[in-house]
Amino acid sequence: MTISTKAGLRAAAIIGLIWAVALSLVLKLSAGETKQSPELRQETWYFDPQPGSNDPNLPQNYSRNQPDGVTCGGLDGTICSIQDTADPMNNDQPNLTHGSVTADTDDDYNKTFRLE
Repeated sequence: MTISTKAGLRAAAIIGLIWAVALSLVLKLSAGETKQSPELRQETWYFDPQPGSNDPNLPQNYSRNQPDGVTCGGLDGTICSIQDTADPMNNDQPNLTHGSVTADTDDDYNKTFRLE
């Protein structure tokens, strides 16, 4: 076997490997086997204001746990919960991805209000 034949076979093997990896990736994507990062997962965050702060636009005023005695389902008034991703720098509070909760007129947060 000559050097040019060996080089040609090596190149064909590399190209075949690249095609196999690409095909595998395409098949996984079409089968929906991709994994979403945990920080991009939408979660329910309950408005649970801290003492001295009743601002629904502050991420520290939210918790993953519904406060005792609070029921969601009102038509307006006090925010009860929002849907958002976790803050990548602090997983214990929402990222407030869409900006101000109270100014979100398109309701990207899927807000619910307290039943009062």
